Amino acid sequence: MKHCPTAKLTYQQVQSILERIVKGDKQKDLAAEFRVSETAISFIKYGKTYQKVRLKLNAGQTYH
Repeated sequence: MKHCPTAKLTYQQVQSILERIVKGDKQKDLAAEFRVSETAISFIKYGKTYQKVRLKLNAGQTYH
């Protein structure tokens, strides 16, 4: 995937954020660590941004 030049996060960072959301990390903590808003983390969690990044779970399921 190509990285958008105006994006604040890389696809690898978004993948990491999704993994950590699944593990139970708080959105507030992730936002502070990655220097983005809590809204940005929420949008990632619910698939409103970075739609092409999916977290692969067991049995081929995905989390977006």
